[in-house]
Amino acid sequence: MGYDGAGRPAPLIDQVHRLLHLWKAGDQVKVDEYLENRALAGNRLFHRLLQALIELAGEGTDERALLESISNHVTGKRPHAAVPGWDIRRGEQSEGGEGYLEKLP
Repeated sequence: MGYDGAGRPAPLIDQVHRLLHLWKAGDQVKVDEYLENRALAGNRLFHRLLQALIELAGEGTDERALLESISNHVTGKRPHAAVPGWDIRRGEQSEGGEGYLEKLP
């Protein structure tokens, strides 16, 4: 599951399922590679699907905990969209004190 086939990308739900398996196995390198190769960190539909699955998962279940962990991990990898031309990953504190930002070249 989560693999492409017949010249088409895997359905988004299958990609989430693949991420769940990779995350549960504890292989963060493969998780990051999968996210990057499929550009999922910047995919709004992917984030909406993750959130919907979290809300559908039972409170306190392992499934919900896994989905929330993946969501938090992915959110940490997303480019900062609130301030165009700024990068959240690089280390200059924003004016509002809401994290660290640095002007991109």
